[in-house]
Amino acid sequence: MLKARNRDGDTPLHLAARSTMNNRVGVVSSLTKADRELDYRPNKARETPLYLVVQRGSDVAVVSEILKNCKSPAYEGPGGKTAMPAAVTDNSKDVILNKLLEWKQDLIKERDTKGWTPLHFAAHNGNLEVVKKLLDKDKSVAYANNDEGNMALHIATAMGDVPVMNEIIQKFPDCWEMANSKG
Repeated sequence: MLKARNRDGDTPLHLAARSTMNNRVGVVSSLTKADRELDYRPNKARETPLYLVVQRGSDVAVVSEILKNCKSPAYEGPGGKTAMPAAVTDNSKDVILNKLLEWKQDLIKERDTKGWTPLHFAAHNGNLEVVKKLLDKDKSVAYANNDEGNMALHIATAMGDVPVMNEIIQKFPDCWEMANSKG
């Protein structure tokens, strides 16, 4: 039953992750403890249960249950995104972001199908606190180019976000000299 999928490719854990029921943590805990070996691959929309919970940002306890009880939970989302970009969109998901960083810090290096890293998303959304946190965890992400050749500094500049631009330049002064694919 745990492996059963509906016409959308959702498993019971997908449905619980998407749910707004009061006992969602208990349901997720029961499902993930029932078979720790399940990988909970994506549904037809390319969403894993972990991605769905993080994207909604609604319950750190549910994220904790999935990370604690699943041996190796899948974390993919549509467009090659992972749960990490879903966590960096706003400050309300800071606790979830911390949980993901504790679980698998290398998620900050993973790119979506357009080459965007979580730092690109944080810079695009003007999330200064997350930008600081990601740069503190791994400096190399400041130099990651997306498919258009843009680093996070280019994204922040295009958005007109001076605080994010200043943060990146203060920590990595040589970034300002880097040209994107348009020169």
